[in-house]
Amino acid sequence: MIERCRFQRNMVEKYMSKDKGVVNLACKEDPAKLGRDFGAFNVDLIEHDVQTNTDLTKLPNFHKYDIRELPKEWNGKFSVAVLGDVIEHCTHEAAADVLISAADVAETIVVTLPFDNRTPEEQHSSENLFEIGDGCYSYHVHNWEEEFDELVEFCNLYFLERLEAKYPHCPGVFAVLRRKNWR
Repeated sequence: MIERCRFQRNMVEKYMSKDKGVVNLACKEDPAKLGRDFGAFNVDLIEHDVQTNTDLTKLPNFHKYDIRELPKEWNGKFSVAVLGDVIEHCTHEAAADVLISAADVAETIVVTLPFDNRTPEEQHSSENLFEIGDGCYSYHVHNWEEEFDELVEFCNLYFLERLEAKYPHCPGVFAVLRRKNWR
């Protein structure tokens, strides 16, 4: 299992409570198997991932939503929200919306984030480069290396854990966040 998936699973085990579940936001093909092994809600805006040719509707507990606009009845429902390699696909405004939405539905947010400087064309073939939703893309649109801590602060979050990470193509960060004024 790759390191980022192992971190996600370990943090879910550490922070998941018995009475609240886990939500895997922008789940893609759920490489950490959070739906299968932890009963996580797998949430994504797309139903078919063209990059991995995966039918996401077949994932355990799949729900189709824009992760910035989750159902209000989900607010406070989860102990952990996982954002596995998601933030780098977002512009500044979209990234803030994603983190705030995750903080609305879960007490603890697990983030894995590569600091990728590659061009979109170096990441994927041209047919796999597209906008998923307003400010969110199929490729890494922003390198957060110098700005991630500021983004966390802007969203009124703080670090419970922060580890430097090494991806095959770049450095990154593995983090656990919580809202400063969590209920």
